[in-house]
Amino acid sequence: DGSRIIVENRNGEQLLWNADSGEPIANEPIPETLEPKTTTQGGRLSVYSLGENILLIRKNLNHDLWAEDAAWRKRWDPIYHEQEATAAVKREDWFAARFHLRWLVKHDPENANFRERLAIAEANYTPVSFPAVAE
Repeated sequence: DGSRIIVENRNGEQLLWNADSGEPIANEPIPETLEPKTTTQGGRLSVYSLGENILLIRKNLNHDLWAEDAAWRKRWDPIYHEQEATAAVKREDWFAARFHLRWLVKHDPENANFRERLAIAEANYTPVSFPAVAE
């Protein structure tokens, strides 16, 4: 039912845990047969193997992941734009540098460093032109 988690440590010892509290369960027998599953019975938890680690994600069956992702994409993250702008300048991708630096300047117009870096990116950017296609 997804209320208990069975793990095996490096010594081969099996341990039982309460999925809700995260506390070990000491006095309950561990089931004899275990079948590996990626989702617990009833779909309460999803289980992912990450090398030697196991990731358990509690599932809310009424949760709209698309809406959560949309909210995440809309949030302003200056660290992301700073890192991407720095990387773009390093590889001389002036289009990307301009994009990220414009966001930084938009949100912090008084920052002289952002404005100077944007001016450098603007000066180095050469628009790509494509030859006209005859019809």
